[in-house]
Amino acid sequence: RALEVLGVTPQAIAEDPLLPAKLVIAQDSAVLFTAYGDSARDNRPVNADVRIAKPDGTQRWVRTFATCRKVGESFLWDGYWNDVTEEREAREQLERSEARLRAIVDTVPGVLFQLRRNADESVGINYLSQGSEAMSGVPHEELLRDFGAFLQAVHAEDRPLIAQALERSVSDMQVKEHVVRVNHRDGTTHWLKNIVAPRRTEEGEVLWDGITVDMTEQKRTEAALAQAESRMREITDNLPGVVFQMVYGADGSARVAHVSEGIGDLIGIGREEASADLGVLIQNVLPEDRALVIERTRAMARDAGTLHIEFRIRHARSGETRWILARSAGRRVADGSVVSNGFWQDITDIKVLEGELREARDAAQIAEHRVREITDSLPGA
Repeated sequence: RALEVLGVTPQAIAEDPLLPAKLVIAQDSAVLFTAYGDSARDNRPVNADVRIAKPDGTQRWVRTFATCRKVGESFLWDGYWNDVTEEREAREQLERSEARLRAIVDTVPGVLFQLRRNADESVGINYLSQGSEAMSGVPHEELLRDFGAFLQAVHAEDRPLIAQALERSVSDMQVKEHVVRVNHRDGTTHWLKNIVAPRRTEEGEVLWDGITVDMTEQKRTEAALAQAESRMREITDNLPGVVFQMVYGADGSARVAHVSEGIGDLIGIGREEASADLGVLIQNVLPEDRALVIERTRAMARDAGTLHIEFRIRHARSGETRWILARSAGRRVADGSVVSNGFWQDITDIKVLEGELREARDAAQIAEHRVREITDSLPGA
């Protein structure tokens, strides 16, 4: 097979025993001669892969394996040369693929892992990508040795969530996710979301492939938003009147995005009922004012302008008539809809005072007219 593997005949090698070595390309010559030198010195086998250039110009990977024995003052090697080009190319391709995969895995915004169920029902880690220490505070090597190190870092109240998620995923072989708090070794609390996908191997072993994502910033943002919303609701719910936000779609639809708690006192309708059906609000407007309210509101929504209108409503619970002042300003958003923020204020008392003032003014004018009639008809001044 010398001709097949090396591209030279056995006779040529017999005439020049160093011919195979001469075929080795310059970059790999040192590898070959070092391997034979170490073999002779340490009396150990030669096992080296080198590239050769055949006489026909093709380049191949060749493996030489030989055992060394000393006979007198000479060293003899019994071995073989074999073409391993396909094996080397496959290995290099695998290494490149693994390098690409490792580069992807190590830059994923999360930690990839594979868990296994041991014979004693404990859980071990087969694989864990980089980044776990930043999330949990537990060194990467420590986690690989002992999954319990991660469980110890998890908040005591949340540890059962992990076991429950793993068991449920195996019982129905479905992807499960759970969020736990981790007491980081730097003293902070981290929120981690674990997503696990179970599978069984041909040997019956249970494996979980999964990813862990750090949700700490998201949780902090959610908490800050919840706190801000709570403050906003506390303020708006205690204002004298109703604070609201309406959304008017480009298709002509309208909905209540937010309305404060004061709507119950102002109109007699609960917040949930008003949010569910805008028509309930319109139905309580007195018929003689309803058309004007609808017309002005549509104009505001069409032009993304402002609204300033006074109208009467019939209180849903007491049945009394109340005057309402409505002010709002609209702004157009990216999807073409108009968001309107504003307030409704009860001005019934003001309207009553205005009426009383008009009556008083009218009475004064009548009285002044009568006095003038009297004085103008008197003989004298």
